[in-house]
Amino acid sequence: MTRSEGADIVNLSRYRAQLLRMKRNRRGEELLDADDPDAAIRALPADEFYYIVAERGFPDAIEILRHGSAEQIQTAFDFALWERDQISPRAAQTWIAAIADAPTERIYEWLTGMDTELMAFLIRQRAIIYNPITELPPEEPENVFWTTPDGAFQLDLRGNEEEQRITQRLVMALYEADVEQARTLLVGLPDELDSDLEETSYRWRNGRMQDLGFVDYYEALEIYRVLDPNMVKIGEGRDRQAAVPGANEQVDVLRGPLALVDAITDDSLFTRAAALITDAAMLAELHADVVFLSNRVLAAERIRPTDEAAIRDALTRMRATLDLGLEHICGGASDEKASKALETIALLRIFRVGASLITKVGEVVATLKREHPFAALAKASSRADGSKALPLGFFEAEDAELLELLGRRRPVFPTHLDPPNKERSTADSRPFGSLADIARVTAAIERAATGMALLAVLGIRPEDVANLDEETHVLAADLETELETGIDVGVVARTVLALRVLNKPCPPLRGLTRGELTQLGTEAELKDRVVDHVRATLKGRPLSPAAASVATRWAQAIEAREGLLFQPAKVRKSPLD
Repeated sequence: MTRSEGADIVNLSRYRAQLLRMKRNRRGEELLDADDPDAAIRALPADEFYYIVAERGFPDAIEILRHGSAEQIQTAFDFALWERDQISPRAAQTWIAAIADAPTERIYEWLTGMDTELMAFLIRQRAIIYNPITELPPEEPENVFWTTPDGAFQLDLRGNEEEQRITQRLVMALYEADVEQARTLLVGLPDELDSDLEETSYRWRNGRMQDLGFVDYYEALEIYRVLDPNMVKIGEGRDRQAAVPGANEQVDVLRGPLALVDAITDDSLFTRAAALITDAAMLAELHADVVFLSNRVLAAERIRPTDEAAIRDALTRMRATLDLGLEHICGGASDEKASKALETIALLRIFRVGASLITKVGEVVATLKREHPFAALAKASSRADGSKALPLGFFEAEDAELLELLGRRRPVFPTHLDPPNKERSTADSRPFGSLADIARVTAAIERAATGMALLAVLGIRPEDVANLDEETHVLAADLETELETGIDVGVVARTVLALRVLNKPCPPLRGLTRGELTQLGTEAELKDRVVDHVRATLKGRPLSPAAASVATRWAQAIEAREGLLFQPAKVRKSPLD
C-alpha cells in the first residue's frame, strides 16, 4: 500500500478501511509472490478463492486456479456452473478448459475430490462411453472414437477438436494417476441417467451453498418477510449463528463480490454507524453478517454470481435498505444510536425493518390501482385500433410513471421526487434509503389518489369516460396539435373544470368546441377561478395539501391549454348526399 493510500484510509471509517484492505488483498499478486504460493492460495476460504479467480477472469486467473485445492475447485464449480438447477454447458466448458492443462496430479486431485456425480455428469456430457465387453460400439461414431490407454473402453468424443482434446486430457489424467479408479468410474458411467446425476449433484451443491448463505430461493425470500418495524428495538440481542462459517476469523478476506465494497459508501448511515465500532471482534462479526445477508439477497433475487451488474444493483439496494431500517429503529439518522443498533440487533432484522417499510409502500400502491374510482377503465384501456390508450390505470402520466416504479416487485424511489438541492441521478430511480424517501413517495401517492377522488367528486363516472365520442381528441396548447398521450384523469378533470368556468353543464362529459377554447383564453384570473370551482365542489370543506396541489396543477395546465379534450364540429350532410 502506498503512503497516499494509507493516508486516505486513515480518514475513512474503520469498517470501510477494512473493506478497502480486503479489496486490495483481492488483487492476487501477493498470493503468487508469496514464498509458498500453494500454501497461501490454499489457505483462502473456498468462496474467496472463487471470487479471486472469477474477478480476474480467464486466462489471467489460470495461474491462481492451478494452485487451488479440490475443495476450492468444487466451490468454484458450485458458483460458476449452475443456472438455477441445471449446469450451463458454456460455463462448464470454460472452467473445464481452464483446469485441463494443469499437471496430471493436480487434475487427478481435483476430479477425485469433487462430487462423483458431478464428475460423471461432466464426462458424460462430453463423450458416449462404450465398454466392448458388455456393449459393442457402432461401426461409425457420431463424432470421433478414442480408445482409453488400457484398451478397455471406447469413447465417442463430442464437440470440436479442442473440446475433444480436453476430454482426452481429463480421462488420461485419471488413468495416469490411478488406472483402477479410472476403470471403476468408466464402467459405471454408461448405466447412469444424466438427469439423476445432475439432480444429485444439485442437491450436494445446494448444501454447500446454504452454508455460505446462498439458500434455496424460497427460503431466501424470508429476508423480505414483513414484520412490524416498531417491534425491533435497540438491545434486543443479536443472532450470532446467522453468519458465513469462519467469516469472522478471516478479518482481511472479503468473502463476497467486489461490488460489496462499492455498495458500502461513506455517506450512508450504516457505514457511519460501523465507523463508531472499535472492537475488532465486533467488526469481524459484523462483516460476517454483512456477507451472509448479501448472499441471501443474491439468492432471493436469483442473481448468478457472475452477473456483475445485477450484483452491484442488489447490494447497493441492500445497503440502502439497512440505512432505512437503522433510521427507523433509531427514530432518526443518529450515528451513535445506529452504532448501538448494529451491536445489539441482528443485521437481518435491521434489513427486514427497511424492507418492510418499502413493502408497505408497494402494498398501498397495489390497493390504490385496484380500488380507485376509475379502476374499471384499466380493463379497457384502449380501443381496437389503439386510439385513446389510457395510461396505467387512468392516472396522469407523471403519476403513472411513479406508480409503476413503486409497484414493482421490489419498489424503487423515483428520482424526480428528490429535492432540488440533491445531486440528481441520470437514472429514473434509485433504492429507498431514508425515512424522507418514504415521506416523499407517500405524499406523491396521496396526490395521485386525490386526483382520482376529485374527478369523482366533480360528478364524472367511469362510464362517462368510456362513452366519449370517438372523434374526441386531446389538444396541445396551440389548439391545433393532437397529443399522442391518451385520455387520463388530468385530461378529463381539466376539461370538466374548463367547462364549469365557462358555465357549461358537465356531465355529460364532452370535449370543448373550438369556440369554447377561444373563449376560455379571454377569462381573467383563470387559475384562481379553477381552484375556486374545486373548492365549491367540496362544499366549503378546506382543501387538503394534496388536493390543493392537484387543483393548482390542473389550473396551471388549463391556463397553458395543456391537454384538453376537443370536440370537432360535426360536418352536416346535404340532404342530397
